[in-house]
Amino acid sequence: MEFVQRKLAGMYDVCFNRLDDHRGYMMRTFDADIFQEKGLAIKMLQHSLSYTERRNTVRGLHAQETDYSEAKLLIPLTGKMYWVSVDLRKDSPTFAQWDYTILEPEKKQALYVPRGFAHGCLSLSEQVLMHLITDNRFSVEHGMGIQWNDPQLGVEWPLFDEPVIISAEHQANPSFAHFLAKYGGL
Repeated sequence: MEFVQRKLAGMYDVCFNRLDDHRGYMMRTFDADIFQEKGLAIKMLQHSLSYTERRNTVRGLHAQETDYSEAKLLIPLTGKMYWVSVDLRKDSPTFAQWDYTILEPEKKQALYVPRGFAHGCLSLSEQVLMHLITDNRFSVEHGMGIQWNDPQLGVEWPLFDEPVIISAEHQANPSFAHFLAKYGGL
């Protein structure tokens, strides 16, 4: 595995070495020893699958309160996903900045994001399947949302010229200014 630092502090592209032969391929997507050598969270507690049926579907922005914040390893299995991470760590040099990556299996890489970030995504293809590994347990009571298209954050979404598919709950997320007033950061 190779780790490539992204523009936001602590975020890495995790590039996999894929071994191909006439039967198919083998690719290791997590190794605790290698992650520990990089000083990254290694106690992964939950594995989840996220399936998105239609392109132009938006999820997020979502985060967890400080004690419930999650480091994530995001592994694309099928399809193509535009993944956005917003740094909410109040003491971070990249606080309130966002970055994106396009996750697709053909790139043979995943995205590692430390604790203290909000996440959102936009499906760029039909039938996107993602494997999410986290170092903390999800807590509904400690979750929070930020408006996906908040003008203060200015996330640039490559939307298709068709209606956005989004849940009523995510559409009703409050502004980033509300997050700042309530939490100040994570």
